[in-house]
Amino acid sequence: MARQRTRASRQLDDDPIAHTIASVARRQRCEVSGAIVSIEAFDRPTVVLDVTVDDGTGTLLCTFSGRREIPGFAVGRRVSVAGRLVRYRDRQCLLNPAYELEDDGCASCATSS
Repeated sequence: MARQRTRASRQLDDDPIAHTIASVARRQRCEVSGAIVSIEAFDRPTVVLDVTVDDGTGTLLCTFSGRREIPGFAVGRRVSVAGRLVRYRDRQCLLNPAYELEDDGCASCATSS
């Protein structure tokens, strides 16, 4: 049984990684960089933060559950996100993706407080 789990996890690790939003398919891993174009926080029915990222090939919804804000996130700020595209609440998104803010020198996009 352990051998099957190892083989299955190896198959997941061998999945191709999409590097543009236009090329990512559902259940595929992706690592993309782009500009934040919208940020919306919702308190009901659960606390979530929806962040939309645009890399020039399309837009990608990133949903962070349990968060109302993320320090440094601002419209116009560049960010790199990584995760697997899933369907959550009837929308395709990256659910709680790993992220890294990019330092692009945008003075108006400095870290939020």
